[in-house]
Amino acid sequence: MAQEALGWLIIVERPNGRPAEVYNVAISSERAAIEAVKKVLDEPEGVVVKVKSELVARTYKALHMKPGDVMLGARRRKAKLAPADV
Repeated sequence: MAQEALGWLIIVERPNGRPAEVYNVAISSERAAIEAVKKVLDEPEGVVVKVKSELVARTYKALHMKPGDVMLGARRRKAKLAPADV
């Protein structure tokens, strides 16, 4: 049986040549993780959101992540999630 994902590493590509941002998201559902990232974006217009990989346990532990965390790099972002989304 496959183990449930700890979370996802998500890349947000910005328009107009702005640098891409990397988000570490501690939500096991890939779709819910993408939605959580979209909710914390300051300017969501024109962005491309891509899942790069599954979040590995080493990263999860090193960043002291908790279920539901959305982090831009190593900084926590506030995502408005319902408990069922985590």
